[in-house]
Amino acid sequence: MKGAIAVTLLAALPAALAALSASSLKVSDDTLTLPVSFDPIQAAYWTDLPNHRRTPFAVSPDGKSAFLAFLSAAKDAVYVQPVNPTTFAANGNAVKIANAKEAGGLVAHNDGFAIMVTLPVSGTDAPPNSTPVATLLRYKNGSQAWSTPLNGPGVHVSDGLSASPDMNGDLVYSAESGLYGAYFVVTGMWTGICDS
Repeated sequence: MKGAIAVTLLAALPAALAALSASSLKVSDDTLTLPVSFDPIQAAYWTDLPNHRRTPFAVSPDGKSAFLAFLSAAKDAVYVQPVNPTTFAANGNAVKIANAKEAGGLVAHNDGFAIMVTLPVSGTDAPPNSTPVATLLRYKNGSQAWSTPLNGPGVHVSDGLSASPDMNGDLVYSAESGLYGAYFVVTGMWTGICDS
């Protein structure tokens, strides 16, 4: 049976490749000037080996706006640059999310965007050594509307507190339910189950 499935998939390959012809793909020689430099390759916290950091891109449901998120080369902030979805030119000033360590997911809305980043936290039950936690932020018309941590102090305490030094996640939104869905990597449980 496995051989029949493989043959069927291989038989469909030429049609799929034909659909990816020069006429169906758009090549753009334009570039987007960013407000700060960025380096998408950063050392992974667990191996110190090169690891690609995400640069999420999202287009609004009405198709009138788009956003590109990236971590600055200084690793001191995530920037979200509004982009014209037709010309790919910068469309206004970038939003700076100070102290964010990674952009893990981006959803464009008609009035702004939502982004999942990792941010260090402090205070009671904070992760040791300023280890960041996944945080969902919503921006409307260029200003932060709200923010909520997805792990860390006070979140799922009975399961043990967790942090997200490398998020490796993504974010989606359902307009029908009005809810966001996210996945991200957690590590470093402390207080409640075990200490790191």
